[in-house]
Amino acid sequence: MPIDKDYAKISFIVFFLIIVVLSLVIVWPFVTIILAGFVISYIFFPIYNKMRQYVKSETLAAILISILVVAIFTLPVMLTINALYKDMAKVLIISKQKLSTTFFATECMEDTVACDVTNYINSVIEDPKVKDAIYASLSKFTFSFMNSLPGLIASIPKLILNLFILIFVMFYFFKDGRKIEKEIRELLPFKQSFIDKLVKRTKDILHATVYGAIIVAIVQGILGTIGFIIFHSTESPYLWGALLAFAALIPIVGSALVWLPIGVIQIITGIAMNETVVIWKGVGLLLYGTFLISTIDNLIKPKIIGRRSDLHPVLVLLGILGGLMVLGFIGIIIGPLILALLMSFIEVYKEVKHEIIA
Repeated sequence: MPIDKDYAKISFIVFFLIIVVLSLVIVWPFVTIILAGFVISYIFFPIYNKMRQYVKSETLAAILISILVVAIFTLPVMLTINALYKDMAKVLIISKQKLSTTFFATECMEDTVACDVTNYINSVIEDPKVKDAIYASLSKFTFSFMNSLPGLIASIPKLILNLFILIFVMFYFFKDGRKIEKEIRELLPFKQSFIDKLVKRTKDILHATVYGAIIVAIVQGILGTIGFIIFHSTESPYLWGALLAFAALIPIVGSALVWLPIGVIQIITGIAMNETVVIWKGVGLLLYGTFLISTIDNLIKPKIIGRRSDLHPVLVLLGILGGLMVLGFIGIIIGPLILALLMSFIEVYKEVKHEIIA
């Protein structure tokens, strides 16, 4: 008995969707690692192509570039974690020491608003109840901070597993990246003209999102760390430099979210301590942040991005925050990328909407 064509189509679609859902359930615990592997392999794919000119074997070239990527990321991360740990411990110790003295160096006797604010802050902090509450909070935080190390050690097996999956994914993205792109092209049920435009737009967005956002944020983080060290703005230059790099990914406010309040606080502290040098260091940090840290964004981004992506700042912000909530840190890149792909799909569709279906 012949099978009805409509029944066959519906059955195929139902079974296919069931398999897709089950597959997603299986790989979902590793989706962040897979996406991270994709992003990292995309960043280093041009280097892989260069290596292929000297190494004929795709497998060997993929292995070598994967080892290179692990080396590039592992050493700086270990050094940064070590520096952050030391800085955090130093901040906690200094904060506790501050509680045994007044917040500012001396009591201000002048009849000014700054002196009134200074004396008020000192009087509040000198209150035994306030001091006890702050000390208890710091002690609790210190205890939690120091006790986090055993948990970190216990999570090492999971970290090793994730690292293995990341390397495995990177290896195959390097080795079979072009084959994967070809397979995706063949699966799309559209005309070749639409697919070509969509692929080009996708690559432009990837270039802008990955190279533009991350590289500029890293550069700004490095410059911020250097500025904090030069102007002695904080006891934790590496910690705040890392936070500045993270803030640089946020549109509109960007790196100023970190260096601006630090500079202002340094000036206020200098005024309260009657230290002209501290005041000028705060002013120096503000000038450094305005004319170097923030300006470098406008100098580097056009060269890296080449105005190849035009995503509205609101969509960028929503993509970053939404991606961060759903996927963790890698969502900072993937979130805006997904929204940008949606917009590019709509743009390309408007151009060739009369000739899409093959």
